[in-house]
Amino acid sequence: MLSGLCTVRAFGHEERFLREHCLRIDDHTRAEYFLWISNRWLSIRLQLLSTAVSTLVGCYIVFGYTGLGAVGTVGRARAVGQAVMQCVRQHASVEMSMNYVERCDEFCRIEQEAAAVVDGNRPPPGWPNRGAIDIRELTVKYASTRRAL
Repeated sequence: MLSGLCTVRAFGHEERFLREHCLRIDDHTRAEYFLWISNRWLSIRLQLLSTAVSTLVGCYIVFGYTGLGAVGTVGRARAVGQAVMQCVRQHASVEMSMNYVERCDEFCRIEQEAAAVVDGNRPPPGWPNRGAIDIRELTVKYASTRRAL
């Protein structure tokens, strides 16, 4: 169950809540979408590079510049392309993970707040010895339930 759903319905803000919810989901998925698109872009480029290297090695073998023992080199050329792709992805993953480390480092450098109780700056022992609340010209009313947002 969604906590606060009764409050949203009681004030008649279902449409606003749904609109805001959808906007937040869009913002969240936009980042995921761009990540996947950039991964596909990188994958296509690296596969094209790997295919070009394999083709060059194959042409080098076919036209007889080397013996037939070098046929396994084509497979190795494809493996190198896959290894480069994996290295680039791992590097990007480590770089994104370093954001957490940078954030922790920033939090460690934040100046500490003052202590809750400062002995040299305490009120007298009997404080407050008297108190009063003086209210003048107070108006209390409900806000209108249908506001333009």
